Amino acid sequence: LQAQLADSEAVVRLAAVALVFLVGETGAIVKSADGGKTWTPLKSPYEGSYFGLLELKDGALLAFGMRGNIYRSSDLGTTWAQVPFASKATLNGGSLAADGRIVLAGNRGLLAVSADAGRTFTISTAPEGTSLAQARLLEDGTLVYAGVMASGRVPPARDNAGTGSNSGK
Repeated sequence: LQAQLADSEAVVRLAAVALVFLVGETGAIVKSADGGKTWTPLKSPYEGSYFGLLELKDGALLAFGMRGNIYRSSDLGTTWAQVPFASKATLNGGSLAADGRIVLAGNRGLLAVSADAGRTFTISTAPEGTSLAQARLLEDGTLVYAGVMASGRVPPARDNAGTGSNSGK
């Protein structure tokens, strides 16, 4: 099991029920009810690599990773449903905004935002088009991102004049 978790593991702590979840390589999803002392493998609907897991405001879990695969669980990981996603770009990082919106960042400059608890996503591309590691929505609606030789920001939709900088050059 440790070999499956490798470098690409992500941790989510569910304070309300004191659970810890990890995701990783080869479809690994595990949970611990005792702070990581013991682990229980969960049935994964996917055999590829997961690169992140988010706990959503409604208590659901959202796992994401290779080839644009996103899975959502509303029962603490007992069952998972694939979320329709219009890209096969690998999803490298994700975050949950204060208002509940979800942001995912991926290869080829992919930026995806969900306003409905991870059931659907609107996809856009960072100006640089390079692999992105992480993205966050700020309280004012500005989307900031960083990745391979690129970082930038996309102002809220009302401004709609996205800017980015190639800070790695």
